[in-house]
Amino acid sequence: MALVVGLGNELMGDDGIGIAVAERLDRTPGFSHEVRSVGVPGFNLLDLACDSASIVLIDAIDGGREPGDVFRALETDIPPTKTKRSLHQIGLEDLLRLWSFVEGAATPVLIGIQPRSVLPRMGLTPELGSHLAEITEATARLIREVDLD
Repeated sequence: MALVVGLGNELMGDDGIGIAVAERLDRTPGFSHEVRSVGVPGFNLLDLACDSASIVLIDAIDGGREPGDVFRALETDIPPTKTKRSLHQIGLEDLLRLWSFVEGAATPVLIGIQPRSVLPRMGLTPELGSHLAEITEATARLIREVDLD
């Protein structure tokens, strides 16, 4: 059984899509993986990586696609954080770099969901919010297609 982790910041519009999808997956009958909503990733995500045989990370990733598209992302698809206000601020790209140094950590599977807008606002944009059920199903389908063992 894989650990499925929803990432994102619910105060930044569609950046919260990973959390929203993870919460729906957790309530989906028959979904056989452990699900956690982590929010903004931090070093604690590395601890989860060590405790899991396989791990799936769901996050808003700008892959130049249509809003709401769900896709298997590569580390190279994650744009670097443009501004860091503190040494404590760590982005997904930083975590993935550190991940490779953690002995015994499972290699993460990245699932990206194309955001419409990542700007300060509560909640998802209508383009993503009104299609949350379909986005969740597409994410579940993609997780089933990935060999997690």
